[in-house]
Amino acid sequence: MVVNGRILLIGGQPRTGKSELAKKLCSQFGCKGLETDHMRVLFNGDPQSPISYVSGAKISKAKKAAVPYLSALILGLDEVGANFVIEGELVTPQLVTASPIRDRLVAVFFGQSDIEVALANIRRFSQPPDWTTRFSDDELRPILEDFVRRSRKLEARCAEFGYPYYSVTDGFEAAQAAALQVMTVTGAKVAA
Repeated sequence: MVVNGRILLIGGQPRTGKSELAKKLCSQFGCKGLETDHMRVLFNGDPQSPISYVSGAKISKAKKAAVPYLSALILGLDEVGANFVIEGELVTPQLVTASPIRDRLVAVFFGQSDIEVALANIRRFSQPPDWTTRFSDDELRPILEDFVRRSRKLEARCAEFGYPYYSVTDGFEAAQAAALQVMTVTGAKVAA
């Protein structure tokens, strides 16, 4: 049964399964979804471009420019009672906490804590045209170092604000299953 007014938010670092979980939730609840990478295109160019992942200042500026639009979208979806899933790096604990409708939002976050496990997951799950397939392991390691560093900050923010955080380092499938359970059960309570 689909209940109107369910807005499910999935945040976290790249390559942690946000899109995969969003697809499962959209299918389960019969709703549409948005990858916030598409919003970044408006401010930063192509999110598949390697330059997006190398230039932290460029990403930061694009994120700051896109966040007000994402906040307005969330409010608009709530106003019309739409079921919707939003996933991407733009979804942060701060964004959810600052929302005037935060009590009607359900959010989970993903990260990773080990570079070598992250690299193994990328090699296991990524297929062309994914940007990661164009890089050697040695080229990916510095990028993954940044993802792990940002994951640690995200984990601390989630603890501070009380949001579920799942490390895919501890098992990709287990993290997905735990987050899906939280989103399904909590989403039903929020929408009821």
